[in-house]
Formats: sequence, C-alpha cells, structure tokens
Amino acid sequence: MSILTDEESRKLIAMPSDEFDTMMCKEFPEIFIHRNAPMTETCMCWGFSCEPGWQPLLFKLCQQIDLVSSRLGIFVRANQVKEKYASLRFYWSGEVRPESLIPDNKFDIAYDIVEALVSNAEHTSSSTCEVCGEYGNGRRIGGWIRTLCDTHAEEETKLKASLQV
Repeated sequence: MSILTDEESRKLIAMPSDEFDTMMCKEFPEIFIHRNAPMTETCMCWGFSCEPGWQPLLFKLCQQIDLVSSRLGIFVRANQVKEKYASLRFYWSGEVRPESLIPDNKFDIAYDIVEALVSNAEHTSSSTCEVCGEYGNGRRIGGWIRTLCDTHAEEETKLKASLQV
C-alpha cells in the first residue's frame, strides 16, 4: 500500500464515475462483492453515491481496509457508500475468515481498527471539496448542505440562482 501522489489523486478525481466504479470493484473485489447485488440485498446496488473530489479518499480508505482485513483475517464488505450531510458515509459489515488466526473474541479489535479508518475518512471528507478534492467547508446552498471549496461554492451558488429566475 502506498500513499497517493498528487498526480494519482488528480487522475482519480478526473476519472468518470462509471470508470471509478469499475476500477474500485476490480481493485477491491472482496470489499465490493455485493456491488451489483439486488437492492433487496444491499444498498451497494446504487454504487458510489458521491462526487469525484472524494474518489481519492475512498480509494485510500479501501487500500487501508484491504491491508487490515488481510492481515487480521477478517472479511470487510461495503454495504453503502454515499454523501450525507456534507460528508462521506461508508457503511460496512465484517466477519472473521474461517482460516483466520485471530480468535473470535479478538474480532472486536479488528472491528475497531476498521471503524477508526472509516471514521477518519468520513471526518476528512467534511473538509474536502466534493467536486475537486481541495480544502472545503460545509455550506448550505439551495437547501442542501455540501462540502465545497470557495470556487465550487461560488459556481454552485450562481447555478442555483440562475435556475430560480
């Protein structure tokens, strides 16, 4: 696992959402095993419901989860990935692998580690522009709360104003 370079982050942000979806499912097949399951089984059927500015954040989170789950012998499955109240939400479930070396009573430790990674990514998203990945703030625009940089907040405000004319 490596830290994303600025260039890698820019490529992820520029990646169309359908390509990002395909890449994430290919790169992390265990985490997104339910990506194309029916809505009666998972909310992952709707894919990654967030803007491209958070794509590097999601990729890094999944790298970390993949490393922890393989080292600690647990399965981690994404149940839903979305934006809610101007921050990322990554809902997941996990279980101990049958061949795992950790006893069942140690699953709590693995769970806490993954939950800390998810919590950190969710917290980071609340100061990361949903559109471009730069520093942003939570802003109320047209009844919605979004995390945007100054440039994208201004663009969004102008767009909303032009639609109300």
